[in-house]
Amino acid sequence: MDWDIEGKQFNGLSVLEKVLEASGHLNIEQAVASLCVFSHPATVKQLNNTNLFRIIRYDAENKRKSYCDELSVLYDDNYSPTCTFLWANGLKAKGQDVQFNHLYADSKNVALYTNLCNIVMTPTFIAKLTDKHPSIPDLLKYRAFKLYGFDPENKWSNATPPQGYECLKWADPLPPVENVKKILRAKVENSQEYRLKTSVEKYGWYFSGFQPQAVGEKLVSSFPLATKKQAISKVLQKDKLYRAKPFSERKEERFQKMIGCLLDNGYHCERIIEDSADWDGADFVANHIDGKRRLKVVLNGRAGFYKKYLGKQLYIAFQEDGDTYLYPHDELLQQWLSLGKIAGTVSWEQTGEYHYPALTKDLKAVLLPYKLR
Repeated sequence: MDWDIEGKQFNGLSVLEKVLEASGHLNIEQAVASLCVFSHPATVKQLNNTNLFRIIRYDAENKRKSYCDELSVLYDDNYSPTCTFLWANGLKAKGQDVQFNHLYADSKNVALYTNLCNIVMTPTFIAKLTDKHPSIPDLLKYRAFKLYGFDPENKWSNATPPQGYECLKWADPLPPVENVKKILRAKVENSQEYRLKTSVEKYGWYFSGFQPQAVGEKLVSSFPLATKKQAISKVLQKDKLYRAKPFSERKEERFQKMIGCLLDNGYHCERIIEDSADWDGADFVANHIDGKRRLKVVLNGRAGFYKKYLGKQLYIAFQEDGDTYLYPHDELLQQWLSLGKIAGTVSWEQTGEYHYPALTKDLKAVLLPYKLR
C-alpha cells in the first residue's frame, strides 16, 4: 500500500485507518470496540463502583512510591491500576504488548485512579487512541456507563449515545470473578512489592472502609453496606474540600487551631522559623505557665509514630473530630508496641513510620490521658 506521508511526517493513525479500510469491514472505532476488554459487571459490582486503593499518579513534585499523609494517598505509577485490573479479574500476569488505560484521565482523583470501572485493557498499539482520538474516548466512557452505570461526570444519564455507538459490536467482558475480596486480599498479602501493602496499612482500602488495615489480619469488611457507603462518601468529600486549599493554608489553619487550644491549657507557643538540627524536626515550642514544661512539638494531621523521631524527646500534637491530643512520641510508642501493635508491619519495618488517618478504638483509649480539655 502507499504510505501516508504528510509534510514528511509519518501519520500512524492515518496508516492504521487505511489498513482497516483495506480489510473491507472495519473502521477505527469498530477496531477499538473489538479489541478493548472490560471487566465483567458482576466483578465490578463487588467493589461498588469505588476505587480499591487510596492511590494517585505521581508527578514532578511527588515522587513515585512516596506517601502524602495530608491527603492519605500513595503516589504511584501505572503499577497500581494495572494490579487492580489483573488481580480483580483473576489474571496471573500482564500479557505481552498489553496496556491498561484510564477512561477518565484525572490521575489526581483518588476515586478514579484504582477504580475498576475506569480501567480498560487494550493491545498496546491502540492504547493512545483511548484518550487521543476525537471520538473513541466518549465511546469507551459510554460503554462503561452501559456496563456499570459508571458516570463520574454526570454526563450520560440523560444523554443520547455518542455518534456511531449503536452500530458497534463490542468484545465480551472478561468472565465474572467470584469472591473478589478473597482474591484481592491474598494478592496484597503475598505481593513481593511492598507499596500496596503499605498503602493498605497506612490509609486502608475499599474492604476496610478506607481505615488503616494491618495486612495479614482479618479485614474489617463486615460493615453493613450502608455504613460502608457512608464512610466512603465522607472520605471522598473530605478529599475534595481539602485538596482545594493550598498546603501552606492548610498547615497554617491547623497551627492556629492548635495554639488556641494549647493556650486554653496553659501553654504559650513559639513557632520555630529557622531550620535547625537543635529542634529535631519540631514545628513549635510549647511553654507551660508553670515554668517547668518546655515541649518540642511536631504538628501533625493525625496520630502517628516515626523511627526518625526516636530519642529526640518530641511531642506530637494533632486534632481529630474536635478533640486535641498532645502526646510524648517515644513514651506512647513503647506502650503501643507492648500491646503488639504495628511491629512487623510493612509500613513500620520498611518505611519507619505508621499513621492512623482515623483513631482506632484501642488507640483512642491509649491516647485518653493525652487528650486536652
